[in-house]
Amino acid sequence: MGLSLMLTAFIVVAIGGMGSVGGSAIAAVIVGLSEAYMAYYFPPGSLAVNMMIMALVLLLKPSGLFGATR
Repeated sequence: MGLSLMLTAFIVVAIGGMGSVGGSAIAAVIVGLSEAYMAYYFPPGSLAVNMMIMALVLLLKPSGLFGATR
């Protein structure tokens, strides 16, 4: 109950970067569009694609798209 929404919110924050509101907003658009397109073409894979996007972003830039580096 609500696990899918929590997981989607975690993916958005992880992609956008912790503490970055602008990054989270851009990540929300990316995640929302990818989930909508995948739900149309291949419904069982919509969450898996978002997980792959998150993994790719965190492999390339571990702080997220707009996260601060220390």
